[in-house]
Amino acid sequence: MLGIIQFVISFFPDALDSGTVGNITTAIREMDIPALLVLAALLHMAEALLARRQGAKLATPLFLKGKRGMVVGGYQLQAFWPLPLFLLLPSGAGTDLPWHSLLGGSLGIVSLPVIIGFSEMTQGMLPGRKAARTAGRLLIYSIVLLGLSLLAAWWSPLTLVAALAAIVLHEGLSWYSALEERSISPIFVHPPRGRKVLAVLPGSPGQELGILPGEILLKVNGVLLTDAAQLHEALRMNPAFCKLEVLNREGESKYLQSPIYDGDHHQLGIILVPETDGMITTEAKPSSIYSIIGMKTGIRSRNLPDGQLKRKKTTEAKQESAEG
Repeated sequence: MLGIIQFVISFFPDALDSGTVGNITTAIREMDIPALLVLAALLHMAEALLARRQGAKLATPLFLKGKRGMVVGGYQLQAFWPLPLFLLLPSGAGTDLPWHSLLGGSLGIVSLPVIIGFSEMTQGMLPGRKAARTAGRLLIYSIVLLGLSLLAAWWSPLTLVAALAAIVLHEGLSWYSALEERSISPIFVHPPRGRKVLAVLPGSPGQELGILPGEILLKVNGVLLTDAAQLHEALRMNPAFCKLEVLNREGESKYLQSPIYDGDHHQLGIILVPETDGMITTEAKPSSIYSIIGMKTGIRSRNLPDGQLKRKKTTEAKQESAEG
């Protein structure tokens, strides 16, 4: 965005050159935009590599409203990483460094904290696969942006192209990811027989048994599961021991058994996919700049059809009345 602003104010060389606004304008004119774009590309490359490496560890299970109004399971993949950015600063650049240089008398090292973030949502893929796919696209984006930025440093007229590409391609990734999710069916829904696993708590008996998200609990202590409440009831049939029949992601049966100790989770630490008529859902936060701006300014509300907008206002009024 700074690159676009710099391009616009270049057409007005004598305007906005006094006072605070003039100082800001001068600072923008003097910025090395290709260098900033190179930095942005490198940070996105680091984001892609970190997201690819950590994958499913970034995931939080959610109950979401599906395309047809039914409640389905999903995941929000989100993380923030603080990175140390080291810059070489020449000590003869106008002022002396306020510390002893680590590289002799001519250079010093400045360390700046940089925080990068990653956010995605999925209903139709396992978290590890979604993270890997998004990380691959981010890596391609960072390589393209890095190439454009280096070309802009060599030939300055390409600076505007690189700056526009930085925004348009990034928003395009968010748009394509949302389109992809809408085009595939949710996988975290219950089959006719058994209950599908949405997540397993770390350190729980379910994790020790090797139960994985996406697998199906078919029978517990010989009881065929047809609703979520049956899991707890079936475990209570034998409070000291449990036997499970589980269908893995490939549809093959595996048989598990484990003792149950005092203090263990009442459902073995297993979070099941929500029932389709559930009432408690959450909404994943948008990851694109356009969606965030639209949400903050109320654009999404104004674009609702009249009937939906009236129902929304009625719901909000009821909530305010209940809170009062």
